[in-house]
Amino acid sequence: LDKERLAAALEKQRRAAKESVETDERKRKFNSLKANEEDVTEEDMEAFRLVKPRAEDPMAAMRRAAAAGGGGAGGYDLLD
Repeated sequence: LDKERLAAALEKQRRAAKESVETDERKRKFNSLKANEEDVTEEDMEAFRLVKPRAEDPMAAMRRAAAAGGGGAGGYDLLD
């Protein structure tokens, strides 16, 4: 994988996510044929894989809890 193309694909993913949040649904156009307009590259697939959230990742929940100041035990201290 080309690192420059991967960085560009990551930026494209982030920009698309930001635009989808900012877009008003009432003003969004229906483009059913636009989906087949562009080929997906290996770098695009890798960028999607890196950006997408993983619900099945057990360590992600622990990292979020630790970052929020809570422990991994739901706020309870473990006894020795």
